[in-house]
Amino acid sequence: MPGASNWLLRSVNYFPDASDAQQWLVLLGWIVLGLALAAIAAARTRKALAVVEEAA
Repeated sequence: MPGASNWLLRSVNYFPDASDAQQWLVLLGWIVLGLALAAIAAARTRKALAVVEEAA
């Protein structure tokens, strides 16, 4: 993700007339993937805590 955001920032600053759609799509893809992985991790943690509480 740092590479995509740096590339986008450089593209906007140095080449303002160039298309930056690809950089936005890459950055958006990384954000979506990160949020999906965080949601999966949170769901797995909640499920694991529920199993531990039932066992106790």
